[in-house]
Amino acid sequence: MPLKIRNLLLIRPPEAFISDELVPAEGRTHGAVLLPLGILQLGSYVKGHFPGMRVHYLDLHLITKLALKNQSVPLSLKALVEEEIRKKLAEVRPEVVGLSCALNVYADSFHDCARWVKEAAPGVTVVGGGHYPSSYQKRGLEDANIDYLIVGEGEIPFSELLTQIESGNPPAVKLLDKKRYLEDFNDFPPLDYEALGVEQYFAFPMSSIFGSLGRTLNLLTSRGCPGRCIYCATHNVWDHGFRAQSADNVFEQVRELKAKHNVETFMFVDDNFVLDKQRVKAFCRRIIAEKMDLVWYPTSVMINALDEEVIDLMAQSGCRSMGLAVETGTRRVQQLIQKNVRLDHARRMAERMRSVGMMVHGLFVLGFPGETLAEVRETVAFARELRCDWCQFSIATPLYGTKMYEICRDNKYISTQDSELVEMTHVGNITTPDFTGADIEAVVSDANFRINFLENPNYTAGRYEKVLPVFESLARSYGDHFICRYMIRSIARRIKDKPREDKAQAEMAALYRSRPDYYQRLVDTYRLEFAV
Repeated sequence: MPLKIRNLLLIRPPEAFISDELVPAEGRTHGAVLLPLGILQLGSYVKGHFPGMRVHYLDLHLITKLALKNQSVPLSLKALVEEEIRKKLAEVRPEVVGLSCALNVYADSFHDCARWVKEAAPGVTVVGGGHYPSSYQKRGLEDANIDYLIVGEGEIPFSELLTQIESGNPPAVKLLDKKRYLEDFNDFPPLDYEALGVEQYFAFPMSSIFGSLGRTLNLLTSRGCPGRCIYCATHNVWDHGFRAQSADNVFEQVRELKAKHNVETFMFVDDNFVLDKQRVKAFCRRIIAEKMDLVWYPTSVMINALDEEVIDLMAQSGCRSMGLAVETGTRRVQQLIQKNVRLDHARRMAERMRSVGMMVHGLFVLGFPGETLAEVRETVAFARELRCDWCQFSIATPLYGTKMYEICRDNKYISTQDSELVEMTHVGNITTPDFTGADIEAVVSDANFRINFLENPNYTAGRYEKVLPVFESLARSYGDHFICRYMIRSIARRIKDKPREDKAQAEMAALYRSRPDYYQRLVDTYRLEFAV
């Protein structure tokens, strides 16, 4: 029977572990509050192809973060999320609800939201998509609260599903796993920022290694990656092809958003922003030619695609930093993980970035299967040698749907109870003949404390104006970061800022009293000058 779809609701579940506990949500919610580009791009595409359909958004991750920000009393995430779902369903009365989940580790949140949607509106058609359903379908197929699962890029198959539902001939199968990709990413319709409520996202000022970013938006201007890295699961959604919006297309988006929403910084979250060097050069030259005052940066780049000309143009056009995806500092492990970064080239590109005033953000992953503990330490040594303004040390994680997962599964390396949905990059999830998960956690923790804090190159060189804003931003984000506050106190002493020094000392003392044994170990291990 035909069904006219008047209202479509797209939901981003909270990236959190939802429970009934009346405890503060901080620490149980993941990461920064970024635009949910998955549902925003999907909804904007649908709106462009179904003119009579109204597309609504419910970003539950944003809502949980706002609740935490705006109230000091403890809250139950379960009660909050259930209530928000009921309210939105009553307001919108959708015929179809789409749920997207980007991280496998928050699969429970995805399934909880599907259940609450069905409980509040049993007749609604619920469709699941995103990275999690694209990587792992078993639990979704068993979940009676989900009517359809879409695998891969969602725009075309989701639009076809809506057409079939409206025609009265919905699919007879639950799993829609025939991948369909947009051929020309330039034809993507303008994103519907107003329907999403973009102004809410500016309530969360973001910071990076070059300080406060002000009003920041994240953009995704390309899809797909030709790489075959054994640890990466992006191909489960985008596949190995590469499609990108043109330089002019990206420039016009940036110009409009800057003018309309007073955006101060643009963060490009593409897997491979610099893969097409001609596109990047053309984008930079447009910014320079138009004399646009712009701050921007890509979160991660393929080092082998960089050259001096690209870096120079990026710096001239307002790029302040970029993440150099080194991963490992040894040639053998580069080959093992099929990344093949040219390490000498990485050294040259880092030096070039410094020479043009860009800050270097090094990205490293420790503890791959087949890697030795000695090689893990070689990567730490390489990170120290690279003299990055900041290093991000992650732990190799066997994501479902990757070659690395298959290696760990077949060799029984995965040490967590739920071995299929491992996705915590700060936890040692695997144990091999060469190391335990605890070994890697210890190396990562020590490398972070030493290289980013105690031996930070900007700190040791006296460039306090570069590093102090970073430390203070981290202190605001991590209430229990003792060494971060120690560094703030140390800098305050050197610049003779007594109020700042006293504040850091008081915060350290309060932390110490809360867990004296733990913090005394830090004091002893790193020979910190501290007394309560």
